[in-house]
Amino acid sequence: MASNTSWTSWTSWTSWTSWTSWMAGGPAATPNVLQTDGMVRSREALLDQPFAGAVRAPNTYPTETRFAQRTWHLGKTADANALPSPAVTWLHRMGDFARAQVYLCELFDGLAFARDPAGVWSRVDHKLGPIAVIARPPSAKVMHAQCERVESWAGLRNERASEIVSQVDPPFGYWASVAGLSPTSTRFTLELITLAMQFAALVVQRMKFDLVVPRPADFSGRIQPMVDTPAFFAYPSGHATQSYAVAAVLMRLLVRHGAQRPVEAMAQIARLAERISTNRVVAGLHYPVDNMAGLALGLSIGEYLATRGDGVGWQPRTMAPLGPGEADHDFAPKLDPNPARSRTAYIASPVLTIRDDHVTDTDEVRTWSGSSPALSWLWQRARAEWHEADIFA
Repeated sequence: MASNTSWTSWTSWTSWTSWTSWMAGGPAATPNVLQTDGMVRSREALLDQPFAGAVRAPNTYPTETRFAQRTWHLGKTADANALPSPAVTWLHRMGDFARAQVYLCELFDGLAFARDPAGVWSRVDHKLGPIAVIARPPSAKVMHAQCERVESWAGLRNERASEIVSQVDPPFGYWASVAGLSPTSTRFTLELITLAMQFAALVVQRMKFDLVVPRPADFSGRIQPMVDTPAFFAYPSGHATQSYAVAAVLMRLLVRHGAQRPVEAMAQIARLAERISTNRVVAGLHYPVDNMAGLALGLSIGEYLATRGDGVGWQPRTMAPLGPGEADHDFAPKLDPNPARSRTAYIASPVLTIRDDHVTDTDEVRTWSGSSPALSWLWQRARAEWHEADIFA
């Protein structure tokens, strides 16, 4: 069976560097012992020191060794003895993996998590306002009815097997195909997508822990998942949360004021998020309701991430519990290419909504007035990959 172990530890994020090795600067590989010994010997020879010889006397080092080999000062002459001045510009001297850690620190600055003591709801807020509130299904009876939906979706397993298995790990190839991404022309967009997936994974795991909804196979022996069941809870769906967070980020990048919005491209991005999410139901790992919650959480935290880069705003969302008679409800988001409400104008069209209104949004857009230098740095470079005319005009 295809394994989900890549989701179970922080160190697994290093496996994301396999995208044609574009994510340089990650944890170093195991050193080559032969090369390490050779480099020690080479240095000794280049510095005219005998191998395993005595250390130089204190004042016999060549004077040129006391000067840096590269300039570390930003566009001005500075004291040669001064260390570099702190500035966001230095991000370009850091590897992508190290930059991601800086971005995550900025994203979590000001965030707070809370849950109902009885596990009825979990929420994530920023000090400037709410981001998402997720209510869990009301009873095990609802989950039994949801299992019937999962069992009905299992009929598509043969048709979708290749998608399901290849989407166990982050489906970069699918996003690249739909949005035209490449390590050469959109390296910062790829970095932004990776960040969105990392951030979404951390937030959704906290909510899974708060809400404690077992997997479909825990309720029914008829589910028999076609890939290994991850070692954490089901609700909200991690794949759905990540997919809709990525969709929100990509759709925001494609928005350009005063120009025709690429509605078809946005529609394809939204449909891909839906299909990735639904494939997890087909595989027997999630209930449809998991994806409803993932959509609500993913869109809001994706918009929050984008807001920390562009300052525009995010829309808080709430996932309401299923009511009486809705236990077998299915996941069926719709695309609305012409939002009627002006408050949604900042969100990339088409706006995604849920047909049954279990996912609702507030009437107030939360705007950003703080400072996010690292995220702004990344956002500007990612946006320039889509709107070079704005940069070179």
